[in-house]
Formats: sequence, structure tokens, C-alpha cells
Amino acid sequence: MALMFIWAHAFDVMSIIKLKLHSVSSISSLHLV
Repeated sequence: MALMFIWAHAFDVMSIIKLKLHSVSSISSLHLV
């Protein structure tokens, strides 16, 4: 059970990081234009 909880938490962190990276890349591309 603990392993599943850790896996789910890691997945949430991964999606948050992906969202942050996406927003950062969008902002930087706007600056480049």
C-alpha cells in the first residue's frame, strides 16, 4: 500500500514539473518573439 501511495505521489510531482516546464518554455518563447 505504501509503495502505491509513493508511486501516486511521484506521478503527481511529475505532472506538476511537466506543467511548470511547459509554462516556463511558453514564457521564454514569448520573450524570444
